[in-house]
Amino acid sequence: KIEEEIQRLKEKKFTYLINHIQHKINIIFNKYIPYVFEFLKRNLYLNFGKFNELVQNQLQEASQQLQQLHQIIKDLRKEYVDSNVVSWTLRYYELEEEIISLIKNLVDVLKDFHSKYTVSTGDLVSQLSSKVEQFVQKDIQEYLSILIDADGKGKEKIAELSTSTQEIIKSWANAMKEIISDYHQQFRYKLQDFLDQLSDYYEKFITESKR
Repeated sequence: KIEEEIQRLKEKKFTYLINHIQHKINIIFNKYIPYVFEFLKRNLYLNFGKFNELVQNQLQEASQQLQQLHQIIKDLRKEYVDSNVVSWTLRYYELEEEIISLIKNLVDVLKDFHSKYTVSTGDLVSQLSSKVEQFVQKDIQEYLSILIDADGKGKEKIAELSTSTQEIIKSWANAMKEIISDYHQQFRYKLQDFLDQLSDYYEKFITESKR
């Protein structure tokens, strides 16, 4: 069978073979590759959405528990501590209440913060997938002329294809790097602000307790 297939190919004209190959490649680029990119675009965005939902639910639960703890501390202070008498116990409850409130605020900030950057990343992936898909569907057809190159422009077409591909990859990498860098920087700012406030509360508590 292999020999028969080879013989059959030998009997075909070269131009026919080229056209046949190009037809097969067109099917791949027009049908299968766009499907793959559409699948990736849809599922990547979906996965980002599920990941964001999971983190948001955990942060929301933490925020609710902190709110409950905050309320318990307030109730205990009202029931067992005389607010008219300045005491070490009163200062302790006030400090504990402020710390719980501060931690809750940090959790709420992180919840909004994470949502913002997850959505941004998901949008970026979707946009870049669309660009790549558009490139494959439209621009790649021009480069298929390499197969029937009669003017000696094959190398030029290959160079153009290589450049376009590198630009797409580079733009994706730079955009992701920028998002990640900004995320880390903003997160450090939020965390440092939290630590500064926590330190202030502690120093205030020490000062008040010595009176």
